[in-house]
Amino acid sequence: MKLSDLKTSQQVIDERRKDPAFRAEWDRTAFARDVAIRIVRYREDNGLTQTALARLVGMTQSVIARLESGDQPSPSPPWQSSPKGPA
Repeated sequence: MKLSDLKTSQQVIDERRKDPAFRAEWDRTAFARDVAIRIVRYREDNGLTQTALARLVGMTQSVIARLESGDQPSPSPPWQSSPKGPA
């Protein structure tokens, strides 16, 4: 198989999003993916290691690593209301 025969990541995602279960999970995790991309870009643009960024923001390196991988449960964006309603 030639490299030119491979699908782009966007083509694969578009195909997978036809599956309702995949689409629901993809949409549910969109915020975490966006956070991960922004953190990695910020670190790269500013020449920071995960440890250096963690020190700057008062977190540990492992938290930064989890955020970058999308594994860290992120709080809901402020424009989304809590599913439990007001406290």
